[in-house]
Amino acid sequence: MKPIKKGALAVNRRVFWVPPDAVRGGVRAGVVEGWDNLPSLEDAVGEMADDPVLLSPHHRVDPLLSLYCQSGTFRRYEEETRRNYVTDITLLLTFLWKRGRGWLETTPSDLEDYEHWRRRTEGNPNRVGGSKWGREPAAFASLFRWAIREEVAFTDSPSVPVGPDL
Repeated sequence: MKPIKKGALAVNRRVFWVPPDAVRGGVRAGVVEGWDNLPSLEDAVGEMADDPVLLSPHHRVDPLLSLYCQSGTFRRYEEETRRNYVTDITLLLTFLWKRGRGWLETTPSDLEDYEHWRRRTEGNPNRVGGSKWGREPAAFASLFRWAIREEVAFTDSPSVPVGPDL
């Protein structure tokens, strides 16, 4: 987490990428002391080289997001698409987190508010235009379609939009 000013912290999600097999047990063993068996732990849960690992602001891994990132749906995307989708999804998850909501609680209203924040809110220094925004709903739709297909239980919103009007 990044300090904003004395006593305050920015609450953001973080993404780490499983490194190529050639360095999985080498460089990281020295960086992550006591985790010499990290590659075997990753193998045991299905993590492969170039898979993203998303951490919550509390430094916890969401196992459902990990399953999405290990899914055939996600792994079939080109490398750049995977990176872009993870960035887009992470921004949405951070937005939801700051509202006290998890991604399984996402409502259509949350997505409308997120779009407004991303594209129009004066206080957002990183607003995006139409073409950039056009990709972001595709990333969200991929995640939510996968979750529906896998019968992941949405707690407050059984009908999360997954179409072009996302």
